[in-house]
Amino acid sequence: MDTAAVRVEGLCFSYGQAEVLHGLTFHLAPGEVLGLLGANGAGKSTTLKILAGILSPGSGTIRVMGFTLPQDRDEAKRILGYVPESAGLYESLSANGSYSAVIRPPPSPQEQWPFSRSWLRAYR
Repeated sequence: MDTAAVRVEGLCFSYGQAEVLHGLTFHLAPGEVLGLLGANGAGKSTTLKILAGILSPGSGTIRVMGFTLPQDRDEAKRILGYVPESAGLYESLSANGSYSAVIRPPPSPQEQWPFSRSWLRAYR
């Protein structure tokens, strides 16, 4: 069984003739943090968009929390969060207000989210 939270192997992607990702490989364990550094056009945002299921890879293998992308894109999107370069957050809202504006409530009172709002209290 694969214990990686994120597993990317041989990821390639092109915008037309411009190849921006060529054989990218990395693995992240649960709780591990990764920073993507590089010049403009190096493929940082493209990599994140592929991991979020927004773009489909040209080739390579991508698994996020056991889901294979792009085949399991809908299932993966249920557990992923992605904030693009221009997030469109409301500057007049608190962190809690922003959270409430973009997160849908659980479908039923019996269903609970796997996290709570308590971590937002520090950012009010």
